[in-house]
Amino acid sequence: MKKLALVVFVSMPVAAFAQQKDTTVILQPDRVEIISDDSSLSVKEDNKDKTFEASLLNEDATLEVEKHQLDFGELFQQRKKWEMQSYSAIGELSAGFLIPGGSTKKFGENVFYSQEIGLNFLTLQYRPWRDHRYFSVGTGIQWTSFAGKDFWYAMDGDRLIKAPVPEGASSPGAHLDFTGIRFPLSYGFNVSPNNTLELTAGINYWVQAKAENLLNGKNYEGFLLNNYRPVTVDFRLSWLSYGSVGLYVKYMPPLWFKPGQGPQNHTVSLGGIIRL
Repeated sequence: MKKLALVVFVSMPVAAFAQQKDTTVILQPDRVEIISDDSSLSVKEDNKDKTFEASLLNEDATLEVEKHQLDFGELFQQRKKWEMQSYSAIGELSAGFLIPGGSTKKFGENVFYSQEIGLNFLTLQYRPWRDHRYFSVGTGIQWTSFAGKDFWYAMDGDRLIKAPVPEGASSPGAHLDFTGIRFPLSYGFNVSPNNTLELTAGINYWVQAKAENLLNGKNYEGFLLNNYRPVTVDFRLSWLSYGSVGLYVKYMPPLWFKPGQGPQNHTVSLGGIIRL
């Protein structure tokens, strides 16, 4: 009696088994085993959680195994696109208004004149699980300006203070500018194909802090500061649509100056994001 054993390993096919007008469809079988002799034919299929087995004892019965080929060209393109998303490099431009909290009078009174602008030259995004979650790290420049009116900045020894303006001064004001390098570390979550929620911890290395006094809306005098903290942190929550345009809210702890050497207050900023 002649026996034939055939073992077929299939990676991504769809198999259909027909027996006397009944059809059983097995999606993505892991292993198909066909055993035949002169009087019978049996099929055994293993597919993770369950096993399908069928036997034909009637010589007039027929059993067909259909293997539907997948378009591997399309699969390759989808896989390639996903891998590009797994390791991607992007740039980012952000801008917003600062809202000093707590002791507002210490820093700046005019919210719409207190601004920040950030430009990330390079952000590397990595999806370790190749799904909707990702981590990113980047580097860029950051400029933050606290502005107010009806006062000037002055130095009292090593301490920065707010000083009265000269009598009769027209449209006096002042602003405090920080310029530095920012290193954002982010975790993102794709809520939907077109919307992303992202949490960022930013490490700022400030290379310059400068106080400017204004008269008639123009710079009157300015001086550099050396009593500020060179390293600060901030925390940002962002909502992005279509991966390129979004809004953010950011919190900055009161760590701008060394203890006792300048005004301190909690700061919240609201702004927009464009990713390049």
